[in-house]
Amino acid sequence: MYIINKLVKFSNFVCDKFGARSINFEEFLEHFAHGLSMELDFKSEVINNDKTKSNFRDFDSLHVPDMHHILSSKRTIVMEFIEGDKIDDVDTLNEKYGDATKCTNILIDIWAKMVFNDGHIHCDAHPGNIMVRPHPKDPKRPQIVLIDHGFYAKTSK
Repeated sequence: MYIINKLVKFSNFVCDKFGARSINFEEFLEHFAHGLSMELDFKSEVINNDKTKSNFRDFDSLHVPDMHHILSSKRTIVMEFIEGDKIDDVDTLNEKYGDATKCTNILIDIWAKMVFNDGHIHCDAHPGNIMVRPHPKDPKRPQIVLIDHGFYAKTSK
C-alpha cells in the first residue's frame, strides 16, 4: 500500500500540474484498500460464499463451492475442489455444450439476479473465477461455477 499511496500522490501532482484534476485518486486508493482488505480476509470470503449459495439455492445452473467452515480461518480457506473449463474457452464450450452462448445466457441471469434481486454482487468476475462444468443432472447442459467470493458490493434492492 505504501507504493500505491506514493503513486496516488504523484498522479495528483501530475494532474494538478497539467490542470487535469477531474480524477480523485484518493477515492480510488480508499476503494482499492477496502477491496484488498476484503480479498485477504478469508472469513469474509466464506460469508460471501455462503450468502451467494443461499441466494441461488433454487437456481441449479450455478454451483457455488461448499466450504469447510471448521478448517477455514481468517488466513486459510478450505473448500470443495471443482474441475471445469474457463468461461472464455469458447471452442471447448461450443464442443461440450453445442453453443457457448448458453453459458453467456446463464451468466446474464446470474448477474441480473445479483444486481436487481439480491443486492449482493460478486466484484471479481474474470475468467479465472468463472468456470463451466457439465451439469450433474444433465451433462449436456452447462453449469456455471463461481469461485473467489472475497470481494462483493452491496446495493439496495
